[in-house]
Amino acid sequence: MFVLEEYRERGVGGMLHDAFVKWCKGRGVKVLRVEASAENKQAIGFYRKRGFGDCSLVLEREI
Repeated sequence: MFVLEEYRERGVGGMLHDAFVKWCKGRGVKVLRVEASAENKQAIGFYRKRGFGDCSLVLEREI
């Protein structure tokens, strides 16, 4: 999910999230997984606020 900067902090992301969760529940989905760059603290905070927790860790490096 991506919200344009000019629409952030207006509840748009939360509304999109809530609508998607409702849509998933209606189809029997049991688990949602999201991914965010480790540097994207805003996205990580957004998802943690909505009940997402750490699940796995992916490490990478440039060569």
